[in-house]
Amino acid sequence: EQYAIRAARCLAHLAPGRQPPVLFAELARLMPLATVEVALLREHEGELEVLLSRRPSSDPWWPLQWHIPGTALLATDVDEDGFLPAIARMLEVEFAGSVVLLGAPHCYDARPRRGLRGSELTAFCWAQVALAVDGVAPTGGSFFDITGVLQNPPEGGLIVGHGETLTRAATAYSTHQQTLPAA
Repeated sequence: EQYAIRAARCLAHLAPGRQPPVLFAELARLMPLATVEVALLREHEGELEVLLSRRPSSDPWWPLQWHIPGTALLATDVDEDGFLPAIARMLEVEFAGSVVLLGAPHCYDARPRRGLRGSELTAFCWAQVALAVDGVAPTGGSFFDITGVLQNPPEGGLIVGHGETLTRAATAYSTHQQTLPAA
């Protein structure tokens, strides 16, 4: 108990927001994280594509694996815009602003799960995106044909569970598209 009291005293001096990875890892070990994952989708040349990013080789949990972008929710992300502040922050951090949202994200599920870094309660969303500058590839990621990436993941593979998440996101997107008025 005295360690917890000392830890609490130290934590009281930290500002809300991003924390160093070593602290993040310990918090993730101790308690469930609130996270959001967003399948970033675009229609390109008649195909549905998804923007994936690749973890660095130094990643302690998923080195060099491809993934659907996501983020742990920070105290500074919480406002009346739902997940939008977290998603905007994630787009800037992971893709250096090279992609932009086209409308609001659509959340289609939330569920608890346990992974390598600990427990999470994850909101799953999809959002339509476009390149910030036409013809300039996204920084920090690549677009993949969603069907192709599910059948033949890129070198390094997808993080466990992300194939299922992509399938569910594509289904949610397709269902949403069917509700739109005919053009």
